[in-house]
Amino acid sequence: MKILIAGYFSAFWHEGAWCRALRELGHEVIEFPIKPYFSKNVLGRVQDRLMVGPAIDRVNADLLRAVHYAKPDIVLCYRALPLKPDTIYELTLNRTNDRLVVCYNNDNAFGELGNKVYWRLFKKAIPQYDLHLVYRDSDVLHLGPDVSSHILHPHYLPWLHRPLPKDEIMGWQSDICFLGHFEPDRRQHELNFLMSHVSAKYRLHGSFWAENSQGMAWQGMDTSELQGEDYVRALNGSKIALVFFSTWNKDTFTRRVFEIPVCGTLMLSQRTETMQTLYQEDKEAVYFSSADELVDKARYYLTHDAARHTIIEAARTRCMNSGYDIYSRMRQWLTVVDSMRGIQ
Repeated sequence: MKILIAGYFSAFWHEGAWCRALRELGHEVIEFPIKPYFSKNVLGRVQDRLMVGPAIDRVNADLLRAVHYAKPDIVLCYRALPLKPDTIYELTLNRTNDRLVVCYNNDNAFGELGNKVYWRLFKKAIPQYDLHLVYRDSDVLHLGPDVSSHILHPHYLPWLHRPLPKDEIMGWQSDICFLGHFEPDRRQHELNFLMSHVSAKYRLHGSFWAENSQGMAWQGMDTSELQGEDYVRALNGSKIALVFFSTWNKDTFTRRVFEIPVCGTLMLSQRTETMQTLYQEDKEAVYFSSADELVDKARYYLTHDAARHTIIEAARTRCMNSGYDIYSRMRQWLTVVDSMRGIQ
């Protein structure tokens, strides 16, 4: 199929990864980057934040032209927040074939940040899409019964997330790591409790940790963000990788729960019902529900290498055999689209 993807293209693991996987699966992909429409000056940032102004108008007008000339089978709007409801309506109204207009949004427009102004156009456009690909089960309830939706979990990237030879992770070794952003929720307290009660070599990387380190156990640590190969090296070099879920997004799982196991690291995660469906507890992943349990589990698996490696191998097998990779996810939503277009 011919697929036009409209999105910001800011991070390679989002739209760029979808483009690569879809092309490798044999589809023609046209990219429509939104980010260049917003300059880095104050005016550009304000338009991007408030979703109003001439840049918004240009994005919408140019997308309509791009679709008219390309005539794609699918228009995929990947967290394309500047798109107006009238634009989506026009794309679905003036079809030149069996084209479908599909929305994918990984953030929670109905969580604690759901009142932000930048969701304004997106929320108005929700009824106009043919299909919503949603990140979490709760999104389906918020969209309502009259909106067509399909749950599409995130994924790992086989070309990036993989075990590395020892010579490639020299200098990246740690006992316990957490590679994720700071939020003012349980993660800061439980991480501080863990670091204060378990003597180990820690790695902590992600946004806003340095600004929130005063009086905490990670004060003075290098908490700079890691991406790409450095992120993979840090995972490979650690015995245990922690997982905390975003309170802002009301998450019960995250992208990291698919990336950590295939890198060959033990996953020690907050316990949720979703996680227990993805990985068997104490066989494919280890879970905690309190700071005390986190400390107990970390101590045990740091000192029991055989038990740790048994779970690591089982988790990696589960991840690869269960379709948690990006190619499987792409096939999943395209099957839904084919069904909607009447293609067997």
